[in-house]
Amino acid sequence: MSEMQALTQNEILAVLKLAASESKRNHAMILLGFKHGLRASEVCALKTTDVDLKNGTIVIRRLKGSLKSSQDLLDLPGQPLLSEKRALKAWLEERVTYHDHSDFLFLSQKGGGMDRSAFYRVF
Repeated sequence: MSEMQALTQNEILAVLKLAASESKRNHAMILLGFKHGLRASEVCALKTTDVDLKNGTIVIRRLKGSLKSSQDLLDLPGQPLLSEKRALKAWLEERVTYHDHSDFLFLSQKGGGMDRSAFYRVF
């Protein structure tokens, strides 16, 4: 059994660059996952009401017995790949065009929430 290793900063940037070139949704999902240490199922469970761009916060509901917390969204001028506010704003503007009535932040291609296997396929 091999030991898991963390990605280097350059590897993370490469993944985010590829995700951003594919879709705004994928970029925002992967960025939030990295920045907040989210499990795939926690990313998929995020709701639109969990994001407050005005105040720059996101509500994280941890699974496996952990608590809910409000965390800051980072906005890094000059580093668009790492700017959570910018990535989320771009995705939310595009998400409106789906005319989906789902409360989930990240929608599947069929509409409605994504499941973790769909997130794994994206990643």
